[in-house]
Amino acid sequence: MRKMKRSFYSLLLIATFFLSTDLEAKEHRISLIGISHSGCYGTCPVYSFLVKNDGTFEYNGYRFVSHKGEHQGTVDPKALRQVLKLIASSDFMSLKDKYRRGITDMDTAYTTVVMDGKKKIVEDYANAGPPELRSIEQSIEKLLKSAKWEKP
Repeated sequence: MRKMKRSFYSLLLIATFFLSTDLEAKEHRISLIGISHSGCYGTCPVYSFLVKNDGTFEYNGYRFVSHKGEHQGTVDPKALRQVLKLIASSDFMSLKDKYRRGITDMDTAYTTVVMDGKKKIVEDYANAGPPELRSIEQSIEKLLKSAKWEKP
């Protein structure tokens, strides 16, 4: 009887986890986020980083990065939830498609969000976008810094 109760509570705990994960995904409705940098004439990093809402990521490093080539791994689920909530509350989908400054030789960041099956990419040249876009960019980059990389 005791063993059966433990099994029941274990199953209940697992079901609660999957149900809450599914509810959180429905709450923010985001299936994918990402950022890529095009580089500059100097040593600006050039890479792309895409994260699915299950915490798995794909990364491709091109120049001036510590991880060159294609890589995969996972990000911290709790940190990812915070980023997804930030994006959902920022009304990302209503941002302009491009933000630019009238200067040369600066990096361009491309931030990608897929929400409700709709994909939006915002181009941000020389950090010309609004503060909420910069906050999203930094949050996604922070996920990259703490990512767990799979062994090649």
